[in-house]
Amino acid sequence: MPLARSARVALIAPIALNVGLAVSFAACSAQPGGSGGGAGTERSGEPVRGALDTYTDQIDAAGLLDFEATTLDGTAIDAATYANRALAVWFWAPWCPTCNGEAPEVVRAAREHPEIQFIGLAGRDDQGPMRDFVERYGIDFPTVVDRDGSIWRRFGVSGQPAWVFFNGRGEAWRVLGAPNESEFLRILGELTT
Repeated sequence: MPLARSARVALIAPIALNVGLAVSFAACSAQPGGSGGGAGTERSGEPVRGALDTYTDQIDAAGLLDFEATTLDGTAIDAATYANRALAVWFWAPWCPTCNGEAPEVVRAAREHPEIQFIGLAGRDDQGPMRDFVERYGIDFPTVVDRDGSIWRRFGVSGQPAWVFFNGRGEAWRVLGAPNESEFLRILGELTT
């Protein structure tokens, strides 16, 4: 007996939603020229801003900042020193069009919110393109090199752009994708209230 139309829609809708979400989150997650094949995997040369949907979840902050790393300029940092303050951790790759699109806003926000420590976690490329990205946008907050992705995995991040926000009181939120400007500024405002 054939399924009624409403039953077919009820079965297909969740599948279509999951496929749509997977495509949205894959938009900048594959390396250029890689086998990801999703939208945004090629170098278009044009920065993209607000092209992705976002997914936000609260995560357990305990132990996330228990790591040491080296920044692009060779400085060693102990991330645990940031545990008791508002912190915005930005996961990016230099070839990602969305990361390029949001970079000017990120730099501006970091300068306008000195009460929030910003840290960049650059990955999925070599240090030369990472340095070029930092210089192009005038990024003046610490940028950690995570060539092997081990720090990204620690935070449950597999693609870029992504964010993890800490309020300095033991709470953290992970945002996969690029929040639009108003959402980004709202989150920053909530970190210090």
